Amino acid sequence: MEQLVGLTPTLIHLKTPHPLVQWCDLSNIVFSDPFFNQTIARCLRENPSRLRFQTQLDALADLHEISPGLEPTGFIFHMSKCGSTLVSKSLSALPQNLVISEPAPMNSVLAADVLGMSEAEIIKWLRLLISALGQKRRESETNYFIKFKSWNIRKLYLIKKAFPNVKWVFVYRDPIEVMVSVLKAPAEWMDLKSKSITDDPIWTELKSTPRISESITGFGAEEIEQMSSEEYCARVLASFCQTALQMADRNALMLNYKQLPEAAWSSLLDFFQLSLSSNEKNRMRDQSQLYSKDQTNKRVFVNDSDAKQKQSSEAVREMASKWLAELYESLELHRVSGK
Repeated sequence: MEQLVGLTPTLIHLKTPHPLVQWCDLSNIVFSDPFFNQTIARCLRENPSRLRFQTQLDALADLHEISPGLEPTGFIFHMSKCGSTLVSKSLSALPQNLVISEPAPMNSVLAADVLGMSEAEIIKWLRLLISALGQKRRESETNYFIKFKSWNIRKLYLIKKAFPNVKWVFVYRDPIEVMVSVLKAPAEWMDLKSKSITDDPIWTELKSTPRISESITGFGAEEIEQMSSEEYCARVLASFCQTALQMADRNALMLNYKQLPEAAWSSLLDFFQLSLSSNEKNRMRDQSQLYSKDQTNKRVFVNDSDAKQKQSSEAVREMASKWLAELYESLELHRVSGK
């Protein structure tokens, strides 16, 4: 299995008789795009003949045996639409940081319970997948961060069992502002309500699986059907915040959007025990001045909190007050007091 060294798992197909891993040669590639899938797409556009092939799932164990990846430095979780990409992009501005942002294979593993995979098996494959994604691509890389999708926080109990000592951050924001953003540009879990079609084959595969909505959101399909879009959005976001609060321990840091971008090169670095030079902090600061989801790195960041507050409907404000206001205050209390 020496041929696997230097390759990256880009997709995992579990809904097959024999689970498959799709690999791509991403050696010497810098994960500089806002999201993992964007880096894959960019690499294939630039070099369509880049090596790609499939193996069975056991290949993850084979790669770990011959070439274990970096040990994770930290995990980034988030409420959704709240500045987590700014955090990951700021960290990725430095050559010593390998930052994998919302890798598609992670979703397949974390939702594998709906296919009958046991908790012990999920933890096993989670460790092996994170090892495979953590392969060094530059000699400078010593720190390894993963930013998870918003719904992945609901699987934090598994992630903590797999990596009990890894520090993690939960990024959150004023619930009204988050809801306005999610309803305008829906996160994937909103598709379980809208039944819209995405261009992500793995998400389409997961959506067609019985019990997937309950696994990801905590609500069954019939229950979701009875909710308005605003209620569903608020209650799912509430489940994310509640999970973060319930799982918070000495390895957790709550980070409010209003602390950004300054926190990215101050309290966040202290939390992860990273010592940076003034020049390195300036590089992070420069990166944070740009809109984090712009692949061209040209669009300047503009704080849109006031605009989102003005755009909020009565239904959004009502559901945010009912399901999220108290949780937001609890997150703020934890952030300030540390407990």
